[in-house]
Amino acid sequence: MKNDKSTATLLTVLVLIAQIILGATFIFSGFVKAVDPFGFVYKIQDYLTAFGLQSLHPLAFPAAIGLVTLEFLLGINMLLGMHVRTTYILTLLFMLVMTPLTLYLAIFDPVQDCGCFGDALIISNWETFWKNILLSGLAVFVFVFRKYVKSPYSDKIQWLTSFASIIFIIGISVIGIRHLPIFDFRPYSIGTNIPEAMTLPEGAAKDDYKSTYIYEKDGVQKEFESLEEIPINDSTWVFVDAKHELMKEGDKPPIHNFSMIDMETSDDVADHVLSFPDYSFLLISLDLQEANIHHIDQINDIYDYAVDHGYGFYCLTASDKEQIERWKNFSGAEYPFFNTDKTTLKTIIRSNPGLLLLKDGTIYNKWHYNDFPTETELNAPLEETIYGIIHYPDKKLRLVAISISFVLILLAVFGLDKIILAMSQRKSRRKDMNIWRAKKH
Repeated sequence: MKNDKSTATLLTVLVLIAQIILGATFIFSGFVKAVDPFGFVYKIQDYLTAFGLQSLHPLAFPAAIGLVTLEFLLGINMLLGMHVRTTYILTLLFMLVMTPLTLYLAIFDPVQDCGCFGDALIISNWETFWKNILLSGLAVFVFVFRKYVKSPYSDKIQWLTSFASIIFIIGISVIGIRHLPIFDFRPYSIGTNIPEAMTLPEGAAKDDYKSTYIYEKDGVQKEFESLEEIPINDSTWVFVDAKHELMKEGDKPPIHNFSMIDMETSDDVADHVLSFPDYSFLLISLDLQEANIHHIDQINDIYDYAVDHGYGFYCLTASDKEQIERWKNFSGAEYPFFNTDKTTLKTIIRSNPGLLLLKDGTIYNKWHYNDFPTETELNAPLEETIYGIIHYPDKKLRLVAISISFVLILLAVFGLDKIILAMSQRKSRRKDMNIWRAKKH
């Protein structure tokens, strides 16, 4: 009997540990992708491109929202022990799809970063695969011993907790869609000095190459694995070719592909703009054809403001000359346009168009098109406004505020659950009392 109790206690503890690991991982994975939904959309599009399924790109957005919501909901259900059978069947199915996929990614490397944790945590494809093996094992374990799962919520109220979780995570995604992400994990965050982010610090690891030099003598080719082996004193050896194989990648700077190409001269003017000591506005449009057109007048007002105060104003886009001319004719744009890599533009800001404020190469501010500063707000030189000062986002404070908000939602549901339970018990006691009285009389 004692052994049975000890075994049950041990299994209850082990199941709880597995629940915490699984739940926390799924919650974190779902949350960081919900914060930056377009980042996950781009990652799904990368997957589709790698598998030759570009025609499915329009489905990337609903797929991203759906997967993020599912991950977060499964994580909450695991952590709180709700809908145990359904939750772990869905989890096992989820891992049954993701684990072979990540094995394929690890072996063939069609997409370098799996995007499992958005830009918040970058792990290799092999690390992702082994992580999924661990999660799959834990999910099987909990499913087998699911009778030891305990939930603080009664069966009748669990649906409300799940519903509140869905509304919460979709709300986080909506904020990231209609404004900029609450947390910016990318290298172009506010306060970043772009030139500094484009250089590696001293002591950083460099790419390690294995070089092989091919020389020929009397019609016979020979490979030499180092310069020291080459018979330089023998002029009858003739150089043929050299091979350089990357053995180990070195450190990479956070930003390594920022450019502003003048499409007329092919000159890169990025250094000139980044070294400008005063303020500069960068209008970012990944694709002018797809850009939101409802803020054109506001953009032109900001451009006029920049001209009046001697600030720079440039548009960076991956669109071709024809699309640029069409935008100019439609919007009356007088600002200069420069070509920038599409991936870079997607990384800089999740808004089309979006706006950056730079000073001496440092990012002072970023705006989604729904939050562009108005003509009324820009009524003085920038140094005299709130926009001319860097306001570093307090990530810890934001995370605490969001966490407390969600915990309060869960506590409210928990309180409601206890009230309903108490009312039900009271009703049951009254019923029993009436039965007892009826029998007595």
